Amino acid sequence: KFGTINATGFTVNSATQITAIAPAAPTGVVNVTVTTAAGTSAPSTASQYKYQATSAVVSTPNGDVTITIDGAECGFNGSPSVGAAPASDTPSGSAFPYGQIAFKADGCTSGGTTTVSLLLPKSVEPGTKLYKQIDGKWLEWAATFNGTTVQFKVTDNNGSSTAKITGDNDPTPGSIDDPIMIASPQAMAATPTAVPTLSQWALVGLSMLVAFFGVGVVRRRSV
Repeated sequence: KFGTINATGFTVNSATQITAIAPAAPTGVVNVTVTTAAGTSAPSTASQYKYQATSAVVSTPNGDVTITIDGAECGFNGSPSVGAAPASDTPSGSAFPYGQIAFKADGCTSGGTTTVSLLLPKSVEPGTKLYKQIDGKWLEWAATFNGTTVQFKVTDNNGSSTAKITGDNDPTPGSIDDPIMIASPQAMAATPTAVPTLSQWALVGLSMLVAFFGVGVVRRRSV
């Protein structure tokens, strides 16, 4: 049992090992117990199982964003957070409609890769990019944009690689630290084009020139 719920299924591998499939349950820690003809195992810290959320909704200045992580057995460590886009060290010519979104995950397979999906309240504009904070700097990161969905991958940095390669700022095996920003193209204000103007004397000269050619045309027509 996982808490008070029966395992979805299990296999007895040996006299000392069982492989069990955890049933669905709310987030939190439960005790795993085994019952045999000899009785039920006693709960202990070694037999605890942690249910973690893999989907969360965060409120941003431009609507709610749903974040889902899938793969590498990762689960959210706490709730994702939203903050204002930093005033400096950000890509120029871009706007950040959802601010800075950050999440932490743990329980991940060491060196495993998880897919992060963002469901936005509106479709992204052409030219939208994803930036990740890596080693204190905002760098463009490969992502797929499809309507209101953004997807990218992060690999657990277990200390044998770097954040620039994995996208994970936490070198602790099994833990992921991942601040991101959606960068939308910012429309540049059109610069008014100055219309050339003529001085008063230039207008007088132009009028006389037009009158001269007009008389010439009339004369040629009268010959």
